Amino acid sequence: MENKIKKLYYQDGIILLIFLILLWAIIAFVITDINAAIPSRAVEFAVALAGVGVLFCATGAMIAVLAHIKKNRTMIYSEDLENLSKSKCDKDSAS
Repeated sequence: MENKIKKLYYQDGIILLIFLILLWAIIAFVITDINAAIPSRAVEFAVALAGVGVLFCATGAMIAVLAHIKKNRTMIYSEDLENLSKSKCDKDSAS
């Protein structure tokens, strides 16, 4: 059971990392793409600052989620594994 929990935690960490990389790429693309349409350097700076703020907040939130999952992974994943087992049993009995 502990190996399954570690595997699920690892998979969730990878998914969070992928989401984080995608978020950074999307925000970077939007900031660079929108700068061509902005006439003022002050507005460009404000847009870049807002984008960086969003990135820092989102990154911090994802790190907090990962820390929460790590702290409570036994409780979280054992419940997931129990529910998965129950749903498999329900499917088998319905067949």
